[in-house]
Amino acid sequence: MFFVAGLLFIPRAGIQTDEALFSAPLYEPAYTYGAVEIFGHKIPLLLMNYLGALKTWIYWLVFKMFEPTVWSTRVPMLLAATATLWLFWGLARRLAGERAALIGAALLATDATFLLTAVCDWGPVALQHLFLVSALVLALRFHDTGSPLALSTAFLVLGLAVWDKALFLWLLGGLGIAVLVVLPRELRRASSWKNLLLAGAAFCLGAAPLLYYNVRSRGETVRENAVLTWTEMPKKAASLQSALSGSSLFGYLVGEASDEPPRRVTSALGRLSVSVSELAGEPRSSLQPHLILLALLLVPPLWRTRARRSALFCLVFLVVAWLQMALTARAGGSAHHVVLLWPMPHLLAAVVFAELSRKLRAAGLVAAVTLTGLAAGSNLLLLNQNYSQLLRFGASAVWSDAIPTLAARLEKLGADHIFIMDWGLMDNVRMLTAGRLPIHVGSDAVTSDSPAEAERSLFRRMVEMPNSVFVSFTDRWEQTPGLNRRIAARAADIGFRVGPVELVHDRNGRPIFQVIRIIQSPTI
Repeated sequence: MFFVAGLLFIPRAGIQTDEALFSAPLYEPAYTYGAVEIFGHKIPLLLMNYLGALKTWIYWLVFKMFEPTVWSTRVPMLLAATATLWLFWGLARRLAGERAALIGAALLATDATFLLTAVCDWGPVALQHLFLVSALVLALRFHDTGSPLALSTAFLVLGLAVWDKALFLWLLGGLGIAVLVVLPRELRRASSWKNLLLAGAAFCLGAAPLLYYNVRSRGETVRENAVLTWTEMPKKAASLQSALSGSSLFGYLVGEASDEPPRRVTSALGRLSVSVSELAGEPRSSLQPHLILLALLLVPPLWRTRARRSALFCLVFLVVAWLQMALTARAGGSAHHVVLLWPMPHLLAAVVFAELSRKLRAAGLVAAVTLTGLAAGSNLLLLNQNYSQLLRFGASAVWSDAIPTLAARLEKLGADHIFIMDWGLMDNVRMLTAGRLPIHVGSDAVTSDSPAEAERSLFRRMVEMPNSVFVSFTDRWEQTPGLNRRIAARAADIGFRVGPVELVHDRNGRPIFQVIRIIQSPTI
């Protein structure tokens, strides 16, 4: 069900520029951030000082086999999320039995935030979830069998996760403190010199590209990103609640009713989705946060049961990881950051309610099934609401389904120079055209209403380049307010004017993008 639901969402939104960021080293020869040269070949190590190029390496192979599209971009990450769900089932079953596996999988498989952030993966988050759950499964295998292979693979996976995205250090901190607090005896028994060396070497191997970069840059990842503040905590607490309820992507990824006109839905499945949405009262959140809160409140009464340590492990992990998130300035407040905590809230609920069903016998079983059913059912209704709104109102401008149309139109245009003037149109257009277009950043020439001479000169050089076009959002959907006005004003300053404008529409018929030519003003 989870995989099929993901497939339904794949074509409903266009590729957002951050979702395509991983492809920059594949199609931009000048891209050198965090790269090394080996035998004359430039090998990317990082995309940003906290974001690794692991996904780039994976998609080097994917795009060798398939042309870059929404399908070839999103199906691999959907498969990664589906694998996470499967591993999560095994993890919950190993920790707390079959009931916990059923409860946890029912919650996670219906979670709109988990599904949509994995399908669109602009965080990126899909590999982060897979690495976290894989490491826990392997750690349990080591605990059960003492296998050196399981131990080394667990720490290799943790190292890869840190390379993939250094923000995984939040989760690593949560895991470390949870082990110290909940499993001190197991930690002492496992901490032989051989195991410590094996684990350390495996972790360093996985994180080697990030470690190498930080040795070379004198710790830039930490220096530039580990800035703490208390002031953002209330906003981040609200973000946590909205991510748990599944409401955080309305208006950001998923279009709203105010974005008229609505599209007429003609498919049988689409009409069913719209009908269910209307019958359910167009829900904006699910009951899942209430279930998680109830699970937290039930941890003390279950203190003397066998579920105690598993529940406490989840609780300590969530508190420590979220506090790091909440205290980090300029990070941790968006859905794609908060969802990094997943699936630990679901595991906590699964462990607690499975134990409740055993402790209270028939009454507990009825209560656990009822509560899980209500939460999972409300999750499904919210997932359907996201789907219904995407069908009727489309995605937001930066996720517009007009992005592939824009990329195809620019390919047919045959321009010698294409200047991207606004945020949100660089990496996605370049990826969808497999780097075949002569794309340049043009926004540096229109940064202010009172430009310096260098900015005016840059704009003139851009305009005077033969067969050049300028690409931006239409006025209504501008990401940089006033940008189109500044383009027109800058053209007028140098004796030019905005000439023919070609509009690119989405499936709802709304003009989202414009392709502009700037021509010489007629002389009198």
